[in-house]
Amino acid sequence: QELELIAELPIYQTEFLDNSVNVETTKYTYQVFARNICNTASGAGVQGDNIVLTVDVVDDHFHQIDWTPYLSWGNNGVGFYLIEIQKPDGTWDFLDSVPGSVTTYMNKGY
Repeated sequence: QELELIAELPIYQTEFLDNSVNVETTKYTYQVFARNICNTASGAGVQGDNIVLTVDVVDDHFHQIDWTPYLSWGNNGVGFYLIEIQKPDGTWDFLDSVPGSVTTYMNKGY
């Protein structure tokens, strides 16, 4: 995967907010590189990415939930995903859990 330089930050800055993306529809991968005072580059840092979630109504009663896999935990990967639903009052209810290799879930009514 080809990386694009999007920012160079001062040495004391430990966070960065990328306002030019739409994480609700597009998957992005980020990686941090460092340079020392002699301008020598470090090795590649750990990559970070987001999960894009989509929900489709099936037969007017079910919700098909699909998401992009989370890749940033390396070879061990994701052990499992927790499926939750947000209630009208803003709190969350647990629905189910699925193995980390699964990226789809059918909510059979809530």
